Amino acid sequence: MSFDDWIGRTETGTDTFTTAHNARLAAIGDHPRIPWSDLAPLGHWTGFTPTTPQSNIDTDGHPRRGEFMPPVDLPQRMWAGGSVHFHGPIPLGAPVRRVSTIADVTVKDGSTGRLVFVEAGHELTVDGTTVLSEVQNIVYKDGSSPTAGVEGRAEPDFSRTLTPDAVLLFRYSAATFNAHRIHYDRDYATGVEGYPDIVVQGPLTATLLLDAASRYRRVPFAAFRFRGRAPMFGGKAMSLNVFDRDGGLSMEAVDESGRLGMTAEVDFA
Repeated sequence: MSFDDWIGRTETGTDTFTTAHNARLAAIGDHPRIPWSDLAPLGHWTGFTPTTPQSNIDTDGHPRRGEFMPPVDLPQRMWAGGSVHFHGPIPLGAPVRRVSTIADVTVKDGSTGRLVFVEAGHELTVDGTTVLSEVQNIVYKDGSSPTAGVEGRAEPDFSRTLTPDAVLLFRYSAATFNAHRIHYDRDYATGVEGYPDIVVQGPLTATLLLDAASRYRRVPFAAFRFRGRAPMFGGKAMSLNVFDRDGGLSMEAVDESGRLGMTAEVDFA
């Protein structure tokens, strides 16, 4: 099936961020107080939440495909990675406009079955000035892909360990209004989509990695790039490892068995 008709499709939305958005992210990150005066880094993921009527929600909890996102008929959807460029602060209380565009749709046959990659771009502006630009890479899979991954590196310059349990996954899903059932419905995640347990949200892992980088180096960031390497599952301890590099930091999320779940890089402003 060709998805050429979806390339170039756009969607526009407006939202206003408040202290409440930062408070929820501070709670999820286990900060004793709100550490940001403007919107938290990656806090824009808690805005522009879907307002799809309940009757248009699919069995997986996502809005039915075929409107902004193409009508891919594969059962598993994962946020595979992306990049975010921070052009300026996102002030609280100011209307923020987001223009989203489907940049590309690619169909591939891999060793584990058919894959469909969707690249979506987002530009956020305040009073006509771009404050953030982003590329999201979404992959649809047939559910037969393995969950094994490579091992992470040793001896980071900074590390923070936590356990993303069902409560944390639920709170982040609530903060982002993400109803994808693999993140909170274990029976669905294991019995329908074939995972061994509930799945940690890719954006949550990315947010925790950037938060770990911020704890290590409290400096402005210019860009953030992340890539999912393997699914990470609820109830398993996760180490957020940070490594120094020229001009920025590299990070990785590793589960309790040493399996690499996500890698990331951040550039200093």
